[in-house]
Amino acid sequence: MIVDVVTKEKLISIDIRKWVVLILMSTVSPAWSAVDAHPHQHHLGAATGAAWHDGKNSAYLGMDYVYRFQSDFALGAFIENVSGDFNIRAYGLTFGKFFSNGWKIGVGPGVEKKIKDDKTLLLVHVSGGYDWHSGNWSFGPIASSTLLKITAIRFISVSHLVTDSDHVSLGVQILYRWEDMLGPGLQATSRALSSRPRYCSRRA
Repeated sequence: MIVDVVTKEKLISIDIRKWVVLILMSTVSPAWSAVDAHPHQHHLGAATGAAWHDGKNSAYLGMDYVYRFQSDFALGAFIENVSGDFNIRAYGLTFGKFFSNGWKIGVGPGVEKKIKDDKTLLLVHVSGGYDWHSGNWSFGPIASSTLLKITAIRFISVSHLVTDSDHVSLGVQILYRWEDMLGPGLQATSRALSSRPRYCSRRA
């Protein structure tokens, strides 16, 4: 029985190694590249992963939209929902920078709502990630953290400038990128409508 257990554990470890190798091979495939040869202006992303706060663990789901300028600087907005041992909903603005080697960083102000404690906090949201690109799609790891959280300002007076402990998130993000604000689907519809023949009735 001991031999069987050891054999099964070895087989499982071998299978895990195979999956890791396959994932690494897919990320370095020529179809996916960290060098963005054709940068796109509009970025719509979704991310998921794990979050940690005061020794507690939760899962998170986030979405963001970012507009990338020709200078590789970016401006956008984000929303993040954390559920599990602690429940948080955060949203705000982000100012970022894209690098030619695949890295990206962002920082911006936001608001965080502690659902169970019914507490609202002001925060500074910091994020960083790495992207592989293929056509209009990008994916890669992303990490974020909230800093300098204080209680929200109410009635033009600050009620208790008490800082709160930060939470850290780590996950994977997938992005869809496009140039025209209409997007590929609406572009195709627009072209189809504009190419329809127009019939004119001639008066006798």
